[in-house]
Amino acid sequence: MAYLNLLTVGAEIPLGDSTSMTEDGFKQAALRVEPTFSPQVTEYTVAVPSQTKRLRLNGMSYAAGAVKVDGMTGNMRVVDFDSDAKEIHMTLHDHEDGLVRTYTFSVNRTTADLDESLVTTVTIGPPPPPPPAMAHGHSHGGVAC
Repeated sequence: MAYLNLLTVGAEIPLGDSTSMTEDGFKQAALRVEPTFSPQVTEYTVAVPSQTKRLRLNGMSYAAGAVKVDGMTGNMRVVDFDSDAKEIHMTLHDHEDGLVRTYTFSVNRTTADLDESLVTTVTIGPPPPPPPAMAHGHSHGGVAC
């Protein structure tokens, strides 16, 4: 039977006073996950600060053929958090894509004090502009393109 062997959950809040999520970047916020992670436990409650805009989940299983977050294949996903509560599912699948195990995360905003010593800054800015198109060195009918 497949289990999650590693789980990380993160909450991200905007830096500065900007409401734009790309102008100033984000910082990782303190959060509380209960109960403490155990591969056999499949239901968790996650308390995040009221300013949280995104959630980050990363799970790894050594035995599963695939890990999916809310139906999307991949063991890591950043999820927009634009409500007061959200339920997120991380599922493990066998090599034929059969469902093996479901982990459920019930995420809720809180105004309670969370341990700010866990906060680290993560600068996430807008993507860089694409590089200029490279000219290719051939011609069509004697005319360079």
